Order: sequence, then C-alpha cells, then structure tokens
Amino acid sequence: MTFDEVLEQVRALIQSKGRVAYRALKRRFDLDDTYLEDLKAELIDAEQVARDEDGKVLVWAGDPAVAGSQLPVVSSQPLAPGTQHPDLGPRTSDSGLSSGERRQLTVMFCDVVGSTALSERLDPEDLRTVMQAYQQACVAVISRFDGHVAKYLGDGVFLLLPQLQLPSPLQVRVGIHTGLVVAGEMGSGQYREALAIVGETPNIAARLQEHALPNSVVISQTTSRLVAGLFKCQNLGPQLLKGLSTPFSVYRVVGESEAQSRFEVAVQKGLTPLVGRVEELALLQQRWEQANAGAGQVVLLSGEPGIGKSRLVQELTEQLGHEGVTRLEFRCLPYHQNSALYPIIDHLQHLLQFAREDSPAAKLEKLQHMLSHYRFPQTDTFSLLAMLLSLPHPAGSPPITGSPQKQKEKMQAALVAWLVEEAEKAAVYCTWEDLHWADPSTLEVLTLFLDQVPTTRLLGVLTFRPEFTLPWGNRSHVSQMTLSRLGRSEVEALVERVTGGKALPSEVVQQIVAKTDGVPLFVEELTKTVVESVESLESIGSLGSPNRTALPAVAIPATLHDSLMARLDRLGSAKEVAQLGAALGREFSYEMLQAVSPLDEERLQQELKQLVAAELVYQRGLVPQAHYLFKHALIQDTAYQSLLKSTRQQYHRQIAQVLTGRFPETVETQPELVAQHFNEAGLIEQALPYWQRAGERASQRSAYVEAVTHLTKGLEVLKALSWRSR
Repeated sequence: MTFDEVLEQVRALIQSKGRVAYRALKRRFDLDDTYLEDLKAELIDAEQVARDEDGKVLVWAGDPAVAGSQLPVVSSQPLAPGTQHPDLGPRTSDSGLSSGERRQLTVMFCDVVGSTALSERLDPEDLRTVMQAYQQACVAVISRFDGHVAKYLGDGVFLLLPQLQLPSPLQVRVGIHTGLVVAGEMGSGQYREALAIVGETPNIAARLQEHALPNSVVISQTTSRLVAGLFKCQNLGPQLLKGLSTPFSVYRVVGESEAQSRFEVAVQKGLTPLVGRVEELALLQQRWEQANAGAGQVVLLSGEPGIGKSRLVQELTEQLGHEGVTRLEFRCLPYHQNSALYPIIDHLQHLLQFAREDSPAAKLEKLQHMLSHYRFPQTDTFSLLAMLLSLPHPAGSPPITGSPQKQKEKMQAALVAWLVEEAEKAAVYCTWEDLHWADPSTLEVLTLFLDQVPTTRLLGVLTFRPEFTLPWGNRSHVSQMTLSRLGRSEVEALVERVTGGKALPSEVVQQIVAKTDGVPLFVEELTKTVVESVESLESIGSLGSPNRTALPAVAIPATLHDSLMARLDRLGSAKEVAQLGAALGREFSYEMLQAVSPLDEERLQQELKQLVAAELVYQRGLVPQAHYLFKHALIQDTAYQSLLKSTRQQYHRQIAQVLTGRFPETVETQPELVAQHFNEAGLIEQALPYWQRAGERASQRSAYVEAVTHLTKGLEVLKALSWRSR
C-alpha cells in the first residue's frame, strides 16, 4: 500500500476504536519506526485529529462518527485553521464564522440508490455498522483534501462490508455545484450547527444528484469550468431541476485526465505568449549554455503565487525542445506534503508508463526493463525501487537487508545515481516545481543531488514561493532569481494577447490594470472573465458608439476566488482585521483602524504584524503613524466580499461615525469618503450633505468630472429618499 492508503486506514481505525497502541499498529500494518513517525506527524501535527499518550498509544482527538446515512454537503473550500468542522478539529470563537461569512464553496451531495430497500433487509444494528464504516471512510478521504462533512442525513454513500453478506453492492449518485453560500453557526440552545451552509448552492447540488445515473457524478457548468482539463466531462445539456425556474446546464464526469495542475491544462490548450521576462529568460539561457558545456548549474526561482514561475520554466522548455534535450520534471503537490518522495514516485510512474490495468508483475517487468539500460543499479536497486513504487518484492531477488536507515540511504543513493547518469547520456533540463509543498524525504534527495550537479551536463531549475526556507547553503553553481510584477505597459500588452487582439474599452483595461497589480495569472483570469461576460461582449461590440452604456463591473473570477480566500483563511483571527481594513479601503492608517477596531492595541498590532508577515499588506512607517496598503486589490475585494451584508453596513456605519467625530480634517478634505461610508451603511440621508460638499469642493478646484460624479450620486440619494416618503 502507498503511504496515503495506510494513512487513511490508520485514521479510520483510530476513529472507530478511539485508541490504538503503537505496537498494534506496527504489527497490523507492518510498519518500521520511521514509517510510524511519519504517520504520527501527519495525524498529530498536520491534521490534529489524534494525540500521543505516554509514547505508547495513539488516541483519537476528533469527534466520533455521527450516526446517520447520508452525506449531503461536503464543502471543498478549506477554512482557516481553528475554524474547522468538528469532525476535523477544534474551532475557535475568533473565526468570525459564528456570525456567518459569505464565501464561494464547492458542495457535494451524495445519495445511495435503493437505501430504503436496504434498511428493510438489514437489521438496524448491522445497518448502523455500515453507516459508521461509511462515515469513517468518507471523513478520511474528505479531510485529506481539506474538505468538511457538513451534515449527515437520510441515505448516503455506504461502504460495502462483506461480512454482512449484502445481496448486492450499493450504488451511489453524486451531484456537485459551486457557488455563493453563507457559512456560519446556526440554531439555538443545544441544537446548534457549528458550520451551517445556507444558500441555493447545496440545494442545486442535491437536485443535480437526482439526474445522475447510479455510480456516476454530475456537476454544474460553474464547477465544470473549474475542473476543465483536469477531468473529462460529457455535456448533458440543459436540464430542468426541481425547484428552479430555468434549465440548468449539467455535465457528467467521465474520468480523470492525465493533467495534474491547471498549468498543465493551459499548456495543452496553448499558453498565452510570454510578455516581459526578457532579462530572466536570458539568465536561464546563459545558465543552460554553461550546463550544456559540462559545468552544471542550478537556478532558484522564487516568486509569489501567479507571478509566472511555471510559465518561465515552460518557455525555456519550448526553446530547448529542438535541441534533443532530456527533460526531467518533478512537481510537488499540496495534498502530498507528507507523502514521502511523492514527486519522484510520480515521475517514475509516468516514465515507466504504468497503466491502471497493469498487474504488479507487468509493472515489475517495465521497471526491470528500464533499469537494464543504466549502469548505476546495484544488487538490491531493483528491489528498493520496487518497494518505492509499492510493488511486491521481485521473485528471485535477494531480500533487502540492513536497518530502515540503511535502506533509506541506499534508496537515496540509487535515485541520485539515476539522475547523474541521465546527465551523462545527454544534456538534461531538470525542474523541481513548487518546493514549498515538497515532503522532507524529497528535500533530502534533492540536497544530495545538488552536490553532484557541478560535474554534470545538467541545468536544474527549482521554483518555490517566498515563504519557503532553503534547506541548503550557498553554492557557487547556484543562482537565485526572484520574479517581480509586470509593469503597466506589460499588463496592457498581456491583456491584448489574452483577447487575441480584440480591443477592450480603455476603462475596462484600466480596471484590470488596477485590480491585478501586475500579477500575470490575475491579469489572464480577470481578462478572460471580462471577455466571457455578456455585458463585456456587448461593450466590445459597441466600441465607438456614442450611446455606449455603462461598463460592466470587473468581478473576482471563480478560478481565483478559492485561492485568494484560502490565503485569508490561513490568517486565523487576523482575517477579521483584514476584513475591517478592506472596508476602510485599499490603503488605511493605523490610527483609523485602531479607532474602529474592537481589539486592544497589543492584539491589533499582533494581528497587523501577521498580515505584513503573510505579505497580504505592506506597511509604511511605524505605529502609531503607520499606514497599510493591501498588496493586491483582489485580496482586498475578496476580504470585503466575504463579509455579510449586515456586517459590512455595521463596519461602514462605525467608520463614518468615527470619521465625523474624530477626523475633522478628513471630513473637510475628503467629504466624498464620508459620503461613501454612509451610503454603504444604508444611511443615505446622512450621506446627502457630504455628496453635496464633495461636488462643490471638486467644482471649486475645476475638477468638473469628479464634481458631476459626486452630485449625481447625491441626486440618486434624493430620488431614493423621495421614494421612501411615498
């Protein structure tokens, strides 16, 4: 079994029994000490669903399985540490979810086919056993992907237990939809749900599963766009869903694709031509020439998410494609940070062309055939690599000897020798992407490998985010490069390339420039969202028309929403400070934030330090004269839009009252700011005089466009007030 398979079974065992001795685990799963320590690190430290007792027993720390048979809602959007569902860990009162929060979630509804008939055939106690086993299996898989079981009710996904002698395997229908929900605590007294999901999204997911065939998954169009290229889907066309007034586009998931990331999907579809990065690409080309001449090189490529690390790596790949270069690609994934040597195993499985239908014997034959073309294998290399790939011990091969540590060292030596020999056969372009998600064992192999690079014909490019700490020191053959944001002209050029040369209204382009802050991924996704919207297409078609209507608002793309929200969730309680700051604006002062925040100064400063450390905001100056600026406008938008409407109004009312009571200079110089906060607070009558003062002040300074804007908003307030009085 793989590490993840063992982990799931151990997790389910501990949850069902409550406590299990380490000696029992070692005997039951044939674990050595190192393997057991890796399991403990995942369950105790990473997932926080278990605890150690006197170094002898592993004790379940999560909630026990809840009796129930239906898994109606599973949200795949991870919440902040400390805001987890009870099944997955503790929840604190600092999360902000007690009052609710607006967020985009992917919701899954599972339903068992023929569950009523099953309940008639089984004794209630046997049925309960089936339900508990099902829930344990579901929680194990769902928690692995940062999901949350929201509720059990009715009928659901069951795990077939042979000893119960069920007449036939159970069949399941699954529906999935992505959309806006309000998540938070609901109920009263002892009947309270810690994480209730409210909105049409779970209802649509439930209706979608009704259109699924047994043992199939159907998804909405919104979800299909998020997984496009990662899964193969069949368009079932518009369907009438119960309770919805208009037909709903439905897709059936046929199977997985070979792609492991959205970037791989983008490569297959065709990437947008590279914009900028001339100097960075020139450095990579220079290092390649040195490596090709026999002086191996390594380039450490750092940058924030979406800045274009993978795009730069791919650009060099395309340029070297005609030179007969050997390409070795290792990619770390977020869900495998504790899967030992996962990037290497994954690469080997692709290199060996393992297929699902291959038997263990067939896979061993492929491995043996590959090794026959290399000089590096030693007597036990075949057996070691077979063990690495979770294959049975090869027949006729001598048993693997030595302690677990010795076996580990032999495995590492074999992997490094393989990489070095590849560079002896031909020049190698070797990439290790997203090292911030690398498991410790992979980093150990990589560290050993880096020492061998200078004498090989190999260029290694290692990509990672700024928070990653390098586990090795400086080396003469290692260069470091940090990608910066694109300039304004480069962003405009990228927008033009994404649209295929089709001109967007200049006002829309300026919105894209302002909101994306030079991050290429943000630019591409936001531009695609604009182009795909009906309003934007109408705007494009009316270019040059004097009757062109108001431009569409530029919204956060669904493809970016989850990743942006995840960055906020990781802040824990500091997220509430980010949300309050977002209500103040893209830039805000410490003095103003402190005036409206309910936190004491010490706590507020701690939370702000966390925002700065997470690189979500920049700080200028020292407290109490400090000013803060959201690093990305889209982060500010995401934080603000996650607030409930009632909370937004409360924040804006408080801000407006503090401005008028304690900041007379701001009221005098920026009356439009006060008016805007009163407007957003729903206090439009109090906003009216400030819109008038803002218009008059702008007119006196000959800023006539701004004056018209302010006075127009004032007239809109008057119109709204007149309607109220009727």
